[in-house]
This record gives sequence, C-alpha cells and structure tokens, in this order.
Amino acid sequence: MSPPSKMEITRTKTHSMYQLHEAVEALDEVLIGCLIDSGANVNAQNLDGESPLHVLISRDWNHAFVPFTDEEKQCCTRIAEMLIRAGADVNIQRFVDLGCDPGSCVPILYEAAYFNNQTMMKVLINNGADVRAITSRGFTVLHKVLEMKDWDIGIVESLLQQGCDVNSTYPGRIHGHCGGTALHLALEHANCTVEVVKLLLDFGVDVNRKNERGMTASKNYLLNALELDLNVWRLRGINPALLSLIRPSEEDVGPLHQACIFNDFSYVHELATQPNVDMNAVDALGHTPLFYAVMTQSDSVQDQLSKVRLLLDLGADINQLYIMNHEIEGLGTIFDIAIRLRCRAREIYKTLVQHAAILVESNPGGEKMALSQSNLRALYNYKPLERTRLIGKIDTDNCPFNYVSCVQELREMKRNKIGGTETTFFDLLIADEKQSIVYARNSQICNAYESIFEEGTFPIYQEWFLDTNFAKAFKRQILLGDAAEALCHILDYPDPFDEFVQLTIDMLNDEDLKTLNLYFEESSEGFKDFEESSEGFKDFEESSEGFKDFEESSEGFKDFEESSENFEDFDELSMSFEDFEESSESFKDFDELSMSFEDFEESSESFQDFDDLSMSFEDLEESSISIEDSLNTSFDSGVFERLSNSN
Repeated sequence: MSPPSKMEITRTKTHSMYQLHEAVEALDEVLIGCLIDSGANVNAQNLDGESPLHVLISRDWNHAFVPFTDEEKQCCTRIAEMLIRAGADVNIQRFVDLGCDPGSCVPILYEAAYFNNQTMMKVLINNGADVRAITSRGFTVLHKVLEMKDWDIGIVESLLQQGCDVNSTYPGRIHGHCGGTALHLALEHANCTVEVVKLLLDFGVDVNRKNERGMTASKNYLLNALELDLNVWRLRGINPALLSLIRPSEEDVGPLHQACIFNDFSYVHELATQPNVDMNAVDALGHTPLFYAVMTQSDSVQDQLSKVRLLLDLGADINQLYIMNHEIEGLGTIFDIAIRLRCRAREIYKTLVQHAAILVESNPGGEKMALSQSNLRALYNYKPLERTRLIGKIDTDNCPFNYVSCVQELREMKRNKIGGTETTFFDLLIADEKQSIVYARNSQICNAYESIFEEGTFPIYQEWFLDTNFAKAFKRQILLGDAAEALCHILDYPDPFDEFVQLTIDMLNDEDLKTLNLYFEESSEGFKDFEESSEGFKDFEESSEGFKDFEESSEGFKDFEESSENFEDFDELSMSFEDFEESSESFKDFDELSMSFEDFEESSESFQDFDDLSMSFEDLEESSISIEDSLNTSFDSGVFERLSNSN
C-alpha cells in the first residue's frame, strides 16, 4: 500500500474535518504553524462550509458558558494573524444552512458579528475585510452588530470609518420590524447609549427615514418605551437625553407631551395652565402627557413627581388605557405602566395611588364612579407573584402607602376642621386656585398648614401638600405681605394693609414681588450701613467739641507737619510733642489726644483737609436723600411702570 499523499495528510479521520481545523479548534499554535508549513490549505472548507477562520470565529460561541480568558483571546488573535499571513481570505463566504439556495451565503465578517466575536471582528477589519459586504438577504455587518444586545462602540465606529453605509435599510424582520436603518436598530435596545446615537448622527444617519410601518426612529423609540426590557423584565421608559438628539416633530408628539419629556416643572406648568388645554389629548402614538411624565427618566425625582401631580390636579385621566407591549400584554392603565417601570416605580406608583384615593373621596359616587374596573383590580387585587412571577412588582399589601391607608388618612383630614372655621385639611388639599387664594388670606388656616410639616400630621400626603394650589397661594401670600411693607417703606406710606397698597401689589406677578422684596432688602442694608456711619459721625462731632476751632487746629497741624521736616533728630521731635501736650488743655488727658491724633493721621490719608472731610459728610447725607430717587433706575422698569399705573 502506497503512503498517503500530502492532501490526505490534511484530512482528519472523522466527519470530513481537516487537521488544520482541529488544530485551530484546539488553539495549538505550534501544530498550526507546522501544518501551514506543510502546505495545508488555509481556505479549505469542511462539509459545513467552514474555513479555519470560521472555526476560530465560532469557537467563542461554542465555549459561551466558559468565557475566554485574556490569554485565550490573545492566542486567537495570533492564530488569525498567522492564517491571514498564510493567505486566508478575510472575505470568504459560506452557506448558512445545508440545502439552501446556492446564492444564500454570508461573508465571514458578518458571521463574526453574528457570534458577537469582537476580537475576530477587529482582526478582520484591520486586515481589509469588506465592511460594505451584504448577505444575500440584504443585511449588512452594521445591522448585525447593532442587533446584538451588547455591542462594542469601537466596532461600530470602525465599521463607519471604513465606509459602511449608515443609511442602508434591512429588508427582513429584526425585532419584529422591517425596513429600518442602523438608527432604528440601535434604539431598539434598552441599553442604547447617547454615545452610539451621536456616532451614527456624526456619520450622517437620516433621522427622518421611515421603516415599513411608516415610523421614524424617534417614533419607533417612543412606541418601544412600553416594551419590556428582557434583561430586568421592566419597561424601558424614555431617556430624554437620548431622545433630544432625534427630537420628534410636534405633529407626532404635541408641545405639552414634549414638555413632559424634555422640560422642567415650571415650563410644563406654563403650558398646562393655558386656556383650552386638553390634559388627555393623545398624540400620534396614542399617548397622553401623563404617560410621558410617568415614563420619562428624569434626573430629579421631585421634579418628575411634581409634573405628575400637576397633570393629575388639572384633570389627567388615570383610567386611560394604553397598548402594553403591543401584542403580548394587551391594554393597561397608567397603574400597570408605573408598576413595571425600570426606575422610580415605587415613587410613581405611590403618587398615583394617592391621587386615586383623592378621586374616590372627592366623588359622591365613590369608587365605581371615580375608578375603572381595571384600576380597582390593580388597587385591591394586585399581588406581586400573580401573573408576573418574572416581573418584580410592588407588594401593595405591605406598602405604607397602600390604597386603604390613603383613604383612611383622607377621611381623617375631612374630620379635622381648622380653628373656628368650617374649612378642613381635605379642603386645602383639593382647593382650586381661586379658593386657595381665599384660604391663604386666613392666618389660622396658614398656621394650621405649617403645622402639617412641623408635626407630621398627615405623613402619607405630606409631600402632596407641597404641590397643591393652596401651597402656591400660601407662598404668594408671604410674598405679598413682604412686598406691602417694602412698598410702604419706599413710598413712605403708613399702612401696608391700605386698599391702595393691596390693589397695587396684587397687580404684580410672583417674579415682580420677588424683585421688589429683593430691592428692599438690598436698600435696607444700605440704610443700616448709613445709620452705622451716621453714628460714627455723631461720635466724631462729639469729639470735635473739644476743639475750639478745628480749622485753626488743622492749620497748627499743618505747621506741625512742616516743622517736623526740619527736625534733625527724635529728641527735637519729642520736645515739640511736649510743647504740644501743653496746648492740649481742652482734652481730658493725653491718651484721648493720642487717640484723636492717630484717628486724624488715618483720616488724613484719605482727606487732604477737613474741608474734604466735611464735603464727604455732606455727600453722604445727600446720598441718603437720593436712595429713593434711585428707584427709577435700579428697580425693574416693568415693575415700576405697573406701580406708577396703579398710582
């Protein structure tokens, strides 16, 4: 029998594998080198269509439950470089499935992306692999990379730098959708970052390109906010920093809806309180402003909760139904959404439960009129381990803010009347703006309101009281009181409770009142400084009584200064001091004279003579007269104009 040929040496004894493939699978660098030197075909494909490079790429997948060490990754890189130097084709393709269409094949770089083998992808890209190559079904390498849940932004950047088409659309279904761009794919993932979106934008991705469902990337992102993040089994929510890069149009998402995503409480309040604003208007996706206030991942917990409370107070409907996870969950209310949120579920749920209890206690028809059957089931029958074993829901039975506790505290508010009035704490909680202004003018009610926070009377609703209409009226009443005193002081008017004063300050908004009070505080500090300086001058005037004629004495001092220049030594100067002591009969003792002389020397550095000092004193007196005149220039011209008009 003749010895085996060189080609037969390269064949394995089992399953038509090649020895080079086995050596690559074993990461045996020495054997690989020997086989290459012996002429092994580095592009040979086995019955599965795999070349040695394919084996190296899929090896990481085959050992997924035993992650590669850094040493093994470095070994894979060296072997890949060895095969490529020996002529391995970095653009080789293979059939995905046996028996498939001969034209149905994928490039090796795409397969590396499929196995999420980032080490091999870097090697292939650095050695000239075609990043523009597409599969027979029209998918690019970039599509496959962004389809994976934990992509490497460095790989994405390398693909784009090498010329991968950022706007190519995928024809097949990925995550249930067709025809999207790389941006659509990136935003499908809950772990999509601002950096990835910025990178795609830098390379010219079209934010207005629509998929086959007619969705832009931003609309698709908002629609997917109700998708479950399978990593934590929570709703993804909305990242405003990310969405701001691809801001949706107002045709798709209305101004108030967008304000609930991107803006703080003050701007939401400004839009929501405008005339004829519908709190329950739905946008092109079927979402309300309350939906976005709940779903947005705000940096400030308090700001987000204030938005939610504002919308609820203005009539946002908690019984509104939304499509939950599209085809899986069906319809759900804002309660179902809040409980599944990935972050701040507890705080949002608490706020909604508190509002539900307020609705019930405010509605003569009780629960059945105020709440839908879906919400009643959520409030009474919600168990953390029923229906949703995998979803970490809130155990409402053991929560300190459960629905029953909220109702009990509200009923306690109804029983407590404030002082000698017929007003209850519940009245303060639900009062509208006009009624709140009336309440805020009652000192008994204001004192009782402050006691809520000092004594912790109503712990469940304590934070809620901070966002009520009465809280705003109470703060304004404090501003009005300070402004009345400030205005009377500035205008030298005797009575801050006079009708003229009250009507005048009522014309000012909160910002004007703050400006007026701030101006008065600053001017008051100036008056205090002036009074202190006046007392100093009084002391000076009293001390000047010891001088018969200060002008004459100042001339003597001038002579003294001139004569001091002619003293040859300190002894002569001492003699002059002795003479001067004798002339100090008007002073009680020499210590007072020394102090006066020291004070004079210090003052003489700023004033050339007493005339200058006198003029400065006169200027200071004149400046006190001009403080009132400076109101025209220092104070806000708009405020002053309104004050003038009221006069």
